[in-house]
Amino acid sequence: MLVVGLLAACTPPVEEWEPQPACRNAPVREAPPVEHDVQALVLYDTTGDWGDLGILYAQMVVNLLGHFPEVSVEVKPVNQYRSGDLDTFDVTFYLGVVYAEPLSITFKEDFRTTSNKVVWIGQNLWQMTTDPVQEFEDRYGLRFVAGAENDGAGADTTFYRYVHYKGEVLTKWFFYDSAHGVVENDPDVGVTEVLDPTRVEVFAEIEHSGTGDRIPYVVRSGNLTYVADNPLTYQHELDRYLAFTDLMHEFVGIDHAETLQALFRLEDVHPWVAPAALEQVIEVVDGRPWNMAMVPVFADPLGVYNEDDEWHFDMNNERAEPWLEQVRAAYTSGAEIVLHGYTHQLGMLPNPFNGVTGTDFEFWDAVNDEPIPGDSWDWAADRVDRATAEIGEAGFEAWAFEVPHYQASMVDYFAIASRYDTVYHQGIYREFDFEVDGERYDVNTVVSGQSEELEMVHADFRAKGQRIQSQIYPYPIERDVYGQRLIPENMRNVTPAEMVTDPTETWTVDDMLMAAQNNRVNRCGFASFFYHPFIIERPDLPDGGPDSLRRLVDGVEDLGYEFVQACELEPKEGILLVD
Repeated sequence: MLVVGLLAACTPPVEEWEPQPACRNAPVREAPPVEHDVQALVLYDTTGDWGDLGILYAQMVVNLLGHFPEVSVEVKPVNQYRSGDLDTFDVTFYLGVVYAEPLSITFKEDFRTTSNKVVWIGQNLWQMTTDPVQEFEDRYGLRFVAGAENDGAGADTTFYRYVHYKGEVLTKWFFYDSAHGVVENDPDVGVTEVLDPTRVEVFAEIEHSGTGDRIPYVVRSGNLTYVADNPLTYQHELDRYLAFTDLMHEFVGIDHAETLQALFRLEDVHPWVAPAALEQVIEVVDGRPWNMAMVPVFADPLGVYNEDDEWHFDMNNERAEPWLEQVRAAYTSGAEIVLHGYTHQLGMLPNPFNGVTGTDFEFWDAVNDEPIPGDSWDWAADRVDRATAEIGEAGFEAWAFEVPHYQASMVDYFAIASRYDTVYHQGIYREFDFEVDGERYDVNTVVSGQSEELEMVHADFRAKGQRIQSQIYPYPIERDVYGQRLIPENMRNVTPAEMVTDPTETWTVDDMLMAAQNNRVNRCGFASFFYHPFIIERPDLPDGGPDSLRRLVDGVEDLGYEFVQACELEPKEGILLVD
């Protein structure tokens, strides 16, 4: 092993540094095949108080289907179902988001006769089992008993909370907000009973936290798979959602070889980061592949860290030279570059905290929770282009983009996708539609590839409503609803309690390793985390200092994961599952 001092000493001076290509050892990534082997339909609810969530959850299913290049997708409300759709598509996902959503006679009749796969998620299976009951039970050897509901009475409320899958116990999110006396959780579970075990396969069970009783959570019989709740709600890193993401392989009938791979990203690597912090990271990582999320320009417009005087300098400024030398040492040690915005803040005002790089939002008005004033394709593309030019002047290329705090407007996301086809972060999504030359397009435009034929730079983007949903990925997504390839991040980062106002945001090394352990249920399992440089300089913090990063790296490997370079990941070859 080369010691850190030698690495730093051998780093070429600024004037001798040769331009470095993005991801030195990565193969040329071929586009997903045009021909698709599996045709999928996603249907969603639209009525009632929660109807506007239907499209958001549908988009999440589309994103997960993006793990499989062989799958093509169409999305539409269930009230637009056409006769014969279930027989046209190889697999149909129905998202029961709204209790008693009106389901058409045509849809019900097709459900009773189709032999193609149907994945029923959440509400309303009872509408298929009550008319007539005997027909459903005879066909599937399965009985729908009732819908169970959490009463939400307080901190001690018991309910079906623990999903057993592949030897792990995954939690259905529950949090009691004692300050407001409110329970945050998904309050519904559909109770089913297996009548004929020879015909029914129970993939996962869910356990009642009070009685210990278990009922089927994901169950399959014939062409029908039933998921007893909507696992896309309240998803988190330890959640039953992980069972659902793994079972997507079963749902579409495409298997992947089992692997456990680890990814590490050092976050907010901007020119004011202490070179000593980078040096310590290099020593701990010890030659393993990793990534630096680079912010090329540091800004402190309100002088928060400079005695009230504005402070602003870029990575090619003389002030940044010691930092830049250590960045080059990191690159020599195996780090690749992910572009993490231009300044990771916006202008002269707090957005919403203090205006400082790494703290504030760049592509989103976080004060008013809306697109920034003057937001446009050209504005977003220009910031990305400036950032790319800045790291290029220092001799680097980035292979992917990470949106600061993951928040951006729809037009920003599409503009970024025109510059970088890969992003490395969690996804945040809104329902969207847009116009080009007066013609309206929706999510199908993107997932079908039609958007590639449009002049997206001239599109009039609109976000419907204020609903927003974030999505965690346990494995790479080859194409999400923004048309980008997405590298997973599913362990979060060390977040000491003293740095948060919401207790649910506290996250320890033990929490992160538990997330890695739980994600072993995924046959394409990843342990992907990020880490802030200032944490390694704070041994006084719980889980601070170099030992916390060392515990993470060693702990992930002890769980059976192997660290790999994110930019070298390729789509897995699908293996047809025999039903």
